[in-house]
Amino acid sequence: MRCSICNKPFYYDLSFKDLFYFNFVCSICTKYLVPKLLTIPIDYGYQIYYYYFTDDETLEEKLEHHIYNKMIKIILKRRDSIVLFLDEYTLLFLKYLNFKMDITLISIVFLDLEYLLFTEEE
Repeated sequence: MRCSICNKPFYYDLSFKDLFYFNFVCSICTKYLVPKLLTIPIDYGYQIYYYYFTDDETLEEKLEHHIYNKMIKIILKRRDSIVLFLDEYTLLFLKYLNFKMDITLISIVFLDLEYLLFTEEE
């Protein structure tokens, strides 16, 4: 088999349930599909839940097709939270949010949020 993310060959024992299924992922790339959670406490007992899927930005485009179901599960789990998908465009507006609410951030790649959360108001 070839991994559908990194295209490297790997061994996979095919069975009847795998017929017409072409979305195989190697054991190395499987770790990129597991969301990592970073919890950031903010004032008044609220928290920011920051989920990201990989540290390797070169895999970003190929990962997008594999993680939609995991994103839906995160959204359903955090129904009482504001859910934002972070990228280089929305990251610029993060500092304007009212951080007196529970916020869930989801990103395909890890983005360092420390400089936004701990800077003084201008």
